Amino acid sequence: MQTILIGGISLLVGGGMAGAAIFGVVDSQTQAPSKSPASVTNPVLNYGETQ
Repeated sequence: MQTILIGGISLLVGGGMAGAAIFGVVDSQTQAPSKSPASVTNPVLNYGETQ
């Protein structure tokens, strides 16, 4: 019984942490341009280019 209880609590805590992390990433990427570090017109990384 104790093993099932510990597993359930671990599942809830892990799920909560994962949900908070995903929410934070989505929120930071969808904010207004003045608050978001990403820029579509001036990308930091140009994929496929070599120096």
